[in-house]
Amino acid sequence: MADLPFSCRCGAVAGTFASAPQRDTRVICHCADCRGFVRATSGRDPGADGVGIVQTAPESLRIDRGAEHLRALKMSPKSGFIRWYAGCCGTPLAGMPRRQAVPFVGLLTDTIADPAPLGRVLARGFLPPKEPGGRQRHEGLGTMAMRMVRRGAASRFSGRWRENPFLEGGQLRSAPRPLTPEERAAAYS
Repeated sequence: MADLPFSCRCGAVAGTFASAPQRDTRVICHCADCRGFVRATSGRDPGADGVGIVQTAPESLRIDRGAEHLRALKMSPKSGFIRWYAGCCGTPLAGMPRRQAVPFVGLLTDTIADPAPLGRVLARGFLPPKEPGGRQRHEGLGTMAMRMVRRGAASRFSGRWRENPFLEGGQLRSAPRPLTPEERAAAYS
């Protein structure tokens, strides 16, 4: 296990990620929502590389400074997934399910000063089709799902799943704001 520092671009939001490669799952996501989230908050286009994420349990993260800058958004009004960013500089930070009973946080690897200790990428999601007109594909989906179930069960049984840095007193630190139709159009362009 290694404690890895993470922060927003300007450094106002900073924390520590207790990384455990045998527990966590490093993934690259190419879905429209992850890519749109990066565009909507930072103005940066993730391009063909996709969005690097380390899937972990919420108790693995600690916000050491700048929690007052945390902002939440939803990609659509009905979305069940909350995405967190630094309101100070627009850095996309993480995502988690709306229902806190599901112990899961996906921390964007761009926020980690040195992501090398995370190990290799174990899964890639929503890859472009191999041939025109083909279906999107995934690599390592089984590994990702099994690790998510094991990690979630361990977090629930230990009772530590409530130790979520995006919650304060059991409530979200920031009310999630859905993107406006104009913001959605720009994020998904």
